[in-house]
Amino acid sequence: MKNSITPSIFFQLFRNKQLLSFIFENVRHNLKVSYNFYDLPLSVIIEKKRFDYLNEKIDKYFSDWTINPHSNWYLDLSRKDILALIVHSENVGYDRFIRIFNEFRIQFNLFFADSHSLLTLATCGDIKVFEFLLKFYPLKRDILQMFQMAVFNCKNAQVFNRILELGEKELKEPNLMGHSIGIQYWFGAILSKQLVDCYQPLMEFYAKACKSKSLRDHHFVVEAIIQNNCMEMAVLYVKYFGTKNHIVEMFSVNGLAKNQMQSFQVFSYLYNNTTLYAYYKSLKLSLLETFLKIYVIQITNLESLNQIYKLCPSFFIDQSNVVNVIANFIQMGEIQGLRKLEEILFEMKIALIIPSNIQIYDTSLEVLKFICDEHDFYIRSIGPSNCFSLGFQDDVNCFKYLLGKFPKIAIDSNLVTTFLMLGCIKLANYLLDTGVCSLSPEQEQQILTFIMSKNTPYLLEFLITRLKRQISYPKLAEAMNATPIMKKAWEVRPSLLHQSQIQKILKHYVDYQVFKGYCLESSFPSPLVEAYKKKEYNKAQNIIINNTIDFATLEKCLATFFHENDQENIVMKFIKQLFSPNSASLREDVNNSYRDLLLFKILCFCIEYNQFQVIQYLSKNHNTCNIKMKANQELNMISLSKEKKIIYEKIGSLGSQTKKYLKAIQFDQLFLEYISTTMNPHQPMSKVELRIRCSGLKNLDTFSKSDPCVYLVEQRGNDWHLVGHTEKIKNNLSPEFKVPITIEYYFEYFQNLKFVVLDIDQEIKALKDLDGHDLIGECITPLGNILAQPGRTLGMDLKKNAETCGRIQIHAEEIVSSDYSLCFNLEGTEFDKKDTFGKSDPYFRVSKNSPSGWLVVYQSEIKKVTLNPDYKDVKIKLEELTGGDMKREIKFDFYDWDAVGDHDLIGGFSTSVDTLLNGRCLYGLSNPKKASKHGYKNSGSVQFLNCRLAKEPTFLDYLAGGSEISLVIGIDCTGSNLQPANISSLHHISASGALNSYQRTIQTVGSVLAPYDMDGNIEVFGFGATLPGKVDTNHCFPFSFDENNNSFYGIQGVMYGYNNIITKVSFSGPTNFAPLIEKTVKIAEAGSKDKYTILLIITDGEICDFESTADAIIKASGLPISIVIVGVGKADFSSMEKLDGDDSKLKSGSKKVERDIVQFVEFDKYKDDLYRLSSVTLKEIPKQFMKYQKKHNIAPKPPRVYSA
Repeated sequence: MKNSITPSIFFQLFRNKQLLSFIFENVRHNLKVSYNFYDLPLSVIIEKKRFDYLNEKIDKYFSDWTINPHSNWYLDLSRKDILALIVHSENVGYDRFIRIFNEFRIQFNLFFADSHSLLTLATCGDIKVFEFLLKFYPLKRDILQMFQMAVFNCKNAQVFNRILELGEKELKEPNLMGHSIGIQYWFGAILSKQLVDCYQPLMEFYAKACKSKSLRDHHFVVEAIIQNNCMEMAVLYVKYFGTKNHIVEMFSVNGLAKNQMQSFQVFSYLYNNTTLYAYYKSLKLSLLETFLKIYVIQITNLESLNQIYKLCPSFFIDQSNVVNVIANFIQMGEIQGLRKLEEILFEMKIALIIPSNIQIYDTSLEVLKFICDEHDFYIRSIGPSNCFSLGFQDDVNCFKYLLGKFPKIAIDSNLVTTFLMLGCIKLANYLLDTGVCSLSPEQEQQILTFIMSKNTPYLLEFLITRLKRQISYPKLAEAMNATPIMKKAWEVRPSLLHQSQIQKILKHYVDYQVFKGYCLESSFPSPLVEAYKKKEYNKAQNIIINNTIDFATLEKCLATFFHENDQENIVMKFIKQLFSPNSASLREDVNNSYRDLLLFKILCFCIEYNQFQVIQYLSKNHNTCNIKMKANQELNMISLSKEKKIIYEKIGSLGSQTKKYLKAIQFDQLFLEYISTTMNPHQPMSKVELRIRCSGLKNLDTFSKSDPCVYLVEQRGNDWHLVGHTEKIKNNLSPEFKVPITIEYYFEYFQNLKFVVLDIDQEIKALKDLDGHDLIGECITPLGNILAQPGRTLGMDLKKNAETCGRIQIHAEEIVSSDYSLCFNLEGTEFDKKDTFGKSDPYFRVSKNSPSGWLVVYQSEIKKVTLNPDYKDVKIKLEELTGGDMKREIKFDFYDWDAVGDHDLIGGFSTSVDTLLNGRCLYGLSNPKKASKHGYKNSGSVQFLNCRLAKEPTFLDYLAGGSEISLVIGIDCTGSNLQPANISSLHHISASGALNSYQRTIQTVGSVLAPYDMDGNIEVFGFGATLPGKVDTNHCFPFSFDENNNSFYGIQGVMYGYNNIITKVSFSGPTNFAPLIEKTVKIAEAGSKDKYTILLIITDGEICDFESTADAIIKASGLPISIVIVGVGKADFSSMEKLDGDDSKLKSGSKKVERDIVQFVEFDKYKDDLYRLSSVTLKEIPKQFMKYQKKHNIAPKPPRVYSA
């Protein structure tokens, strides 16, 4: 980097967010880079809190009242977001603010259209600025409900009091305090920032608001006080509300158990610093004791013990409380606490007794002496059962004391082994040095096994140091063989052992060559063993090439060879020799049966060790590399579940260069089917059955009519694959085929289908055989286009050389699995009364009979205080209830719910689904405990109403009923993309026709979604750019520049519009999503109820309006909307992951999303596999769609009628 950088270069550099951070850090640490803060954009200076430069620059502009409107700084100042940052910043000053205000009055008027923006600027803490703004922009009533107070930054209590004064004038308005969320944020923000001057006015204002509007929910105030441990506010709270019962809620067990420590500290503070002693005495002792029982886990020091004793001495009468306190003090090694506890109990005339079963975890020597010397605590033995408590801190002094205190103590012979496995090296050494324990050969073997399984090099080092010798390889080998993990690893791939951390241990502490020889000699010929021991690889290669070696041995030789050699020229030479005509190992008359399998092995190793040139050589020079995986014994030898999985997973992580070489390797259909069924993470949504009929086919026969048959071909990547075919119908030009074609349906994939109608003489089994028959005509359409049609029926013309040769009609039907549920309403009558002072609270459970007993599959809601319960819309999955057997016995048991203790059985009955569906609807409840009583009939009765089987609707049912997918596209036009004219721009339009990342995403993802949009019109918006003739950055502008006509027809229309418009806007910033999402919300709200909108956002960087975006997404989550975000480029996309909400639900303040509607995908991860890009991007859409329909109880409409 040069010593000086011009301002214009800086202006360009700082459009790149990553470079901005990098350069600033370099300059800050003076790493030989000349740096001028004046060259930075205002937003950067504010972000870095260099207000001295900011104010100096502003003053310079206004000093002579001469302003250059074409200056970058002037344009920067005129931006609304920069104005907000400046006024919000500290030390701007009233005079400087007035100058900015006068110069940019228009921007201020736009920015202060609502009181939210005014409050944001007012929190700079300057009362003069605030009063000035009030003259022009009065605060609105909803000021009290603003979320901005969550980031309250006001250090001037005058401003805060002024805001409260304005709020008090509005207290009489009926809707002002409709909810308390605004004040909740005020309390949280002010207490967390410890703005002490604001405590008194805030509590006074809150008390007036409560009095005015009769607010009764004080929970959020109490929680804020306790979470922030704010004693002063607690006293104020008691002052205003102490005469009521809310103080009890403050310390209730159920309300604030998660904040026990803070709650008790506030409790103690109020007790000692208020005059409410009489009030506290009136608290029920049981409530206090219950609270203290939960709090006892926090009694770990002298201070907390004294607090408990002062507040509630009777707490120590309960022996269980004392035992818990003793356990805490022993665990913490708190000798002072134990002695104070002894004094307290002595004053109460209670003896301190140490229970014999107490655990002495992590204790100190002083505590150990206290309990053993002064209170006769006795340890009879030390072994694996209790050594954990002694050995966790590896404290030799404690152990020495115990051995001296109890000389007859029993020591378990396995204690040293247990200590070693716990990592207590000091204690193990002490036992061995003093002769208390010894290390037997069996224990040595046990430790070796533990070392190999847990990968613990420090234990191996201890063992070798202790024995003063290297471990012999037979013992180590036996340990390895005794460890299932290592044994399995060796069997699957010998190189795994060489690559593991164990290898490093072996090289340092074990005779590695001997061990390696042992590992190889079980299957390698002795000359090979000697060659590998001495690392004579040329000799080993000659042995392999000049001798016939069995497949398993040759495989292990190759594994070792690839591991030991990382030079491609050596590997290439060996592979060429191995496949040469003179090679005995691969002589065709001897080893032809496994030649292809060995090639497959070599390919695996080449991928694993990045031997790209070898892959290229094999793909170009060996026909046998077209690996024909046949279902025979040789196929079983390489273990499909291991080798094929390894190679396929590794191919997924390879670079483009390697994948290019691999394209020449043609795997056969069996392998492809194996991959798609066993290893494809994207399972089909369902299977679709295609029924076909044709009309008006062109006759190709001379003396009779054609014999048509339809073949279905699916496009996968650049290739076409045969899916299936109908039957052949002889002498018919308008055939209606009886045999359907079945295909798996993936919503997230673009499934392009070709229907080929042939006049055939014999059945075709492979795609290449299609050319040998007479073509009548063909047509191409996406599967999604068929499914989106009315009645799922599509009619198309058949073409041959652009000539129409007939018409085809395709009808799709979903192959439905057992997605049925048993649905019913249930009415109960005259249930037994189980509660003494009231009626029962009944609920019921449904169980199914199984070999292991009754299994509960459903539990109903609880109906409170009734003997005649009514259960509506009960739905139980049929598969879970019957397991396919409709006559399976099921049982209904009715219970009376009790808050405490067991629930009381009212009664029950047995039946089956078959019986319920056949009309029996009335059942009496029988209670086994009452059945033998004289005159007992039943404990009530139940009646089933509208009992039926109902099918769960599917995604395809909604499409068939007229639901549409509407696509909206948002394109990032911020400066970090760079202008399209720049060859490095992500929006660069290549003269060669190569697509950029934005174009590829539109083409790939849009092509899947477009067929579901019936009118074909796609709205496209840009954001983060300045439009022609405008000055301000527009964060959501129509890509057509016409608000009233912003639709592009189909993906080709979108691509045309993109290419035409992208070069006409000036890229700016920042990156804001909220306006685009809000616009999409309006589109969805204005659309029909049957239209589901998908917003596709393509962006290159992190967003700058996370909170506003989160609010917009939360609102959108209640509407028929899904949002797909595709990140292009190399930026940090961590904020996108938060919006995705896979790890935790997105929330803003107290609001949460109703359902997950955001899916984020990073383009670069899939740029070499666009087929998978569309899969990963869109796989969640059907689930999100179905969740919305179910949440809003929207059933699919009947299928639309198709009109030919």
